[in-house]
Amino acid sequence: MIESIRMRVAQLLERVEDADVRAQLRDAFEHIEQLALSDALTGCANRLYLDRWWSNAHHGMHMLLIDIDNFKELNDRYGHIVGDGVLRAVAQTWMNNHPHCVFVRYGGDEFVCIDPTMTWDIAESLRSDAARIPIVAGAISALSVSIGALRVPARQCGCGAPALQHVLHVLDHALQQAKRTGRNRYVWADTVYDT
Repeated sequence: MIESIRMRVAQLLERVEDADVRAQLRDAFEHIEQLALSDALTGCANRLYLDRWWSNAHHGMHMLLIDIDNFKELNDRYGHIVGDGVLRAVAQTWMNNHPHCVFVRYGGDEFVCIDPTMTWDIAESLRSDAARIPIVAGAISALSVSIGALRVPARQCGCGAPALQHVLHVLDHALQQAKRTGRNRYVWADTVYDT
């Protein structure tokens, strides 16, 4: 969808004779595109970006699905302003501490982390980063996250939406296992993703 809009904008820009106006319009479109591909609350990428990124991926990676433990209770007890602050703090901490990774706000309090360097300690690093975030709401002393993790080999990357949906399904299964076994932990999927 964005690609077809990008092509149409390029066609329209060719009709603009003034180079300065053309450059300003190009900059404005790039800004709009950036807004369309990012989550306004956290600054992370969004699901549209994830779909686009996956279709162009050609290298192996670790993918992680991360859920903030007991976030609904935090939101219900302290309100959405506090909840939003927690989401921003978590996202900013991870993006600052792991600039090589891509972080996607997948929905609500769930994030996807794409680690192209395939660092084996990434799950523990993200978990411990979250635990160190100071929470200023009431009796909450520490934040915790549950993580499902998976190594995705290069041959599986960029294989279209069905492959991405399968990867996300495998990640969700590992995440649910982490939650069932006590939360505040990570579970690597038993097998390397393969079709």
